[in-house]
Amino acid sequence: MEMVHETDSGFDALWSELLRTHDNPTPLISASYLEYRAAYLGDKLEARYRSVVVDEAGKLVAGSCFDLIEGVLDAVTVPSATVVARNARRRHAAEKLLRGQIAQLFCRYGSKHMRFIDQLVDGGLSNLSLWALQNSATCNIHFTQVLDLTRDPAILWHDVSRSVQRHIKWGRKNMLVRVSQDRTGLEALRRVHFVAAGRTTRPSETWEIQGRMIDAGEAFVTLAELGGEIVSAIFHQRSGDYCYYGVGASDRSRFTNPISHAVLWAGIEHARQIGCRHYTVGSQVWPGHHHHPPANAPKEISIANFKRRFGGRTTPEMLIDLPRPQG
Repeated sequence: MEMVHETDSGFDALWSELLRTHDNPTPLISASYLEYRAAYLGDKLEARYRSVVVDEAGKLVAGSCFDLIEGVLDAVTVPSATVVARNARRRHAAEKLLRGQIAQLFCRYGSKHMRFIDQLVDGGLSNLSLWALQNSATCNIHFTQVLDLTRDPAILWHDVSRSVQRHIKWGRKNMLVRVSQDRTGLEALRRVHFVAAGRTTRPSETWEIQGRMIDAGEAFVTLAELGGEIVSAIFHQRSGDYCYYGVGASDRSRFTNPISHAVLWAGIEHARQIGCRHYTVGSQVWPGHHHHPPANAPKEISIANFKRRFGGRTTPEMLIDLPRPQG
């Protein structure tokens, strides 16, 4: 096996192939989302490390990507510490090569800290996580809510809480709920987002990148119209078998009515119709459980509870936090 680095000939083609065909359970490990992430972070992103491992025949086995954010090596928001190629063999040998290279990143970037998510791709901790734990890393559980879209639609509906079912039915009856697969839906979301936040919260370039995601069929928007106005909208990102709740916004002056439930459910239904097998609603937190300090705010707990009531399974991931190993 052989490591291929960014400066090596042929790296870009291998990296692009890995992003298109990996086995990690997330749509966030994609060229477009990594571009979005870089634009969102701006000057906070000091560097980005990427590498891949190929076998003796030159076939992809695995890869890795870390962002250096204000001195911290990070693969949390994008869980790309270990990216596994689809149907790859000898994964453990490839992970061992990656682990050795990643260990050198502390010296390469002068970082004293590394954080990453292990999605338990093979049902257990990766070699990288085991190495980190042997070197005094801490491990916390991060939970996400995931719907299995391969199940019968009647069962998916049955798993939705009764109160949310009522709110979805209200939305379908009283609002015009639709799916947008062009940029007009994104522009509507952007307007609602600005009004809800009362300010611009992220660079305009990030919206342009999301527009290109829609153009490429990597995302769509669901919207609700009430009284001739867009009152709620959600951006859904998809890649392969997975779809992800990206960002949503609603008209706060309309919160006396349940305006967002039908919008999210429309996104879940559309994801199933276009062939996605899983829909990730988002992170899960509770009053007594948080995977990073400080303690969760009531708003975060409320949002997690809202998403959990759409059914699915609460799935664990491991958040590994590693100080620079000694020696």
